[in-house]
Amino acid sequence: MGDIGHSACEQRRIQKKVEELFDIIKFDIISKKYRSYVILDQQSHISFCLHSLESLPKSVSTLNSGEPWLLFWLLHALELLNYQVSDDIKDRTIDFISQCKCKRTGAFCGGPYQIPHLAPTYAAVSALMTLDCDRALEIIDRQGIRNFILSMKRQDVKGAFTMHEHGESDMRSIYCAISVSSILGILDEEIMRDVPEHIAKCQSYEGGIGAEPYGEAHGGYTYCGLASLVLMNRTDVLDLDKLMSWLVNRQMSVEGGFNGRTNKLVDSCYSFWVGACFPLIKEVMNIPTEISLYDPLALQAYVLVACQAVMGLFDKPGSSPDFYHTAYSLGGVSHAENDNGPVQWIFKEGMVALAPNDPLFNVVRDKVTRARRYFEKIPLN
Repeated sequence: MGDIGHSACEQRRIQKKVEELFDIIKFDIISKKYRSYVILDQQSHISFCLHSLESLPKSVSTLNSGEPWLLFWLLHALELLNYQVSDDIKDRTIDFISQCKCKRTGAFCGGPYQIPHLAPTYAAVSALMTLDCDRALEIIDRQGIRNFILSMKRQDVKGAFTMHEHGESDMRSIYCAISVSSILGILDEEIMRDVPEHIAKCQSYEGGIGAEPYGEAHGGYTYCGLASLVLMNRTDVLDLDKLMSWLVNRQMSVEGGFNGRTNKLVDSCYSFWVGACFPLIKEVMNIPTEISLYDPLALQAYVLVACQAVMGLFDKPGSSPDFYHTAYSLGGVSHAENDNGPVQWIFKEGMVALAPNDPLFNVVRDKVTRARRYFEKIPLN
């Protein structure tokens, strides 16, 4: 017998560490009984986000081609934590995102003077929605973005989009195109043409959705594909039973969190990527809201007990906090609290009622409603 692989060793290590953390508070993942409890440290995480908005650490300098993402992750986390940012932060955010707008196309770039790109366009639009004010939404060029999205449709692969001119193409670019089109009220037959059929080709034999046809099923790509199909009202192209089977098998029995692929490690970001798929699939399969397709309390326990730093959240024990995992962990906990009937909290003594998150856009629900109403009133140029 050969040596145990790295992934198997890491799985044992992470599982053991989570078990040790659960044991500190005498938490039983099956019965949900506990002797002590862990709080969701709302104020510390708010401080983490606010401090990061004011002064970015050197560690994120490599993300200078994704600056709208940094703003979105931090602003979204604050919204989930029910913190209302100041007018000064709103003004500075709007000013910076305006600098990331491509004058030629109207789409957004990863930073000032960079190329227009679907991913930062999604992030910029989401950040502007989160600011919850007309002056933020006013800088969005709907016609320009529509033209840019159409220009990103691939001619060689029907229904696929590239992220930018001569750029990569996978399920993420489809989601960015479809979700932005939907929220801006520009989603039409021309944009949607051949997209559902392409997504269907990316559903793997396991039931999840991969980056491209014949790719491995992945939690992030599955969310992007499913959410896009829901927005287009075309989930009929999927094998929903196989998809649901794959999704429910993403929850780890010991840790309580989700992994993103078969035989991979738990990661708190999948609290959203996988967790947000459940309200979507319940909607399209007409499953009552109060029926849970996964264990939301176990998921909350994993994030609260195993993924909180003094400030911010991280993917798994042994990691450092970052903006991405802070936002997506909190988004997943919001869904675990709010999407299965009455609000559910694992540690009632220490939980915070997070703002309800919209599973289609990953923006707080009332901000999505406001943005939709705003764009409905404005004719397309």
